[in-house]
This record gives sequence, C-alpha cells and structure tokens, in this order.
Amino acid sequence: MSIMNETTIPEFEFDKLSFSKTPQAEQAPHLGIIALSTDLTIENEMRYFLNGGNYSLLTSRIFCNDTVNTNNLSQMKNQFSNCISLFPPKHKFNAIGYGCTSGALTIGDKEIEKIIKSHILVDHVTSPLTAAKRALIKVCATEIGYIAPYNSGISQAMCKELENEGFKVVIAATFGESLDSVV
Repeated sequence: MSIMNETTIPEFEFDKLSFSKTPQAEQAPHLGIIALSTDLTIENEMRYFLNGGNYSLLTSRIFCNDTVNTNNLSQMKNQFSNCISLFPPKHKFNAIGYGCTSGALTIGDKEIEKIIKSHILVDHVTSPLTAAKRALIKVCATEIGYIAPYNSGISQAMCKELENEGFKVVIAATFGESLDSVV
C-alpha cells in the first residue's frame, strides 16, 4: 500500500538547464558485447581485458540452451534479431563482439557478421574465434596447442577449423564440460 497518493504529491517548479552532447569524434569507442544468456563471466572478463580504458561498453544477451552441442549452438542463429533489438535503437557501434567461440564455429563468423550488420550500425564484428586466429597470425604462430572447456565433439571441430586456417595443432586438451554456465 502506498503511503502517498496522487493528491498528496507536492508540486515542484523546475528550471530548464541547457546542455550539449559530446561530439562523436571526441567520444570513447562504443563497443557492444553479445553475451550468452547462460554466460556468467564475460562482463568481468571484459573489464579485466579493457583494464579501465576509455570505452563505452554495452551488453545484450542472446538466448542459449545451457548444454553446449552443435544443435543448440546453431539454434542461436535465429535469436540474433531479438538480442540485437535490445541495444539502443539507431546506436552506432565501433565494434560488436559475439562472445561465443563455439557458436561462431557452428554458425560461422561471416554469417554472424552479416546478421549483426543487417540489424545494427557497426564498423567491425568479431568473435573469440576470429580474435584467436588474428592473434595467432600476428605472432606468426604455425604450431599451436589447444585447450578448451568444451566437450570433445566441439573441440574436435575447433581443432579442424584451426588446421584449415593453416595452424598445426600439435597438442590438444579439453575439460569435457558441456554446460555453458560452468565454463
């Protein structure tokens, strides 16, 4: 029960203040993260990696079944438009990251980029898979080790993808975890 009803709310007189917006060129980079609905760590990880830098970071969540398998991962493709609609309308992003390595593998980085860019203004789209491949190229890696939390089916496909990109996987290990909320 409310203590005050509409008849007892006092009237206030407000002064109107002027303001100006920071010009786009002077604003911090606008970054977006598409996090899985089951992900419990990505925002903390981003704060760590961005290390207090001057960034505007917005997160939206995409529905994902907690069990990591190719069927559940591919179903996320149909969830992007709902997820992206939760970002501020007509907001311009410098970059958006899709925070699911195995989803990027299953759906495909190019397809994810196409979907995201068809719904939102963004310069660059990335995923952990894209970032890993670019980093390995940058450091001129040719032989790599692979470790992941995923079950062996997803890990097997990930190693094949890396090999198809020209990296020789010389050793691989997995924790065999199938629940995203655990990893």
